[in-house]
Amino acid sequence: MGALWLEAVGIGPSLITKAAWDIETITPRQAQVLALIAQQRTNQEIADELFLSESTIKQESVKIFRAMGVGTRQQAVLKARTLGLLPDGLELKV
Repeated sequence: MGALWLEAVGIGPSLITKAAWDIETITPRQAQVLALIAQQRTNQEIADELFLSESTIKQESVKIFRAMGVGTRQQAVLKARTLGLLPDGLELKV
């Protein structure tokens, strides 16, 4: 049942490996953005925290989604959690 749910959200069996995400393409800033996305911060909140423009955060988010093979913030966070790529203790706000 879990595999069906993962497929439904765009994470099929072929994507649940570290090889599916070219981890070498993600920058430290993108890793920061992803961690803040996981905390459900808005683009503006992320921009303010990292001293960047909201436009830059949008561009970085698109690059993250492409590198991960996902289309939404939720899919990116789910995939990152599945792969163990988010810091320990990072709580996803609901």
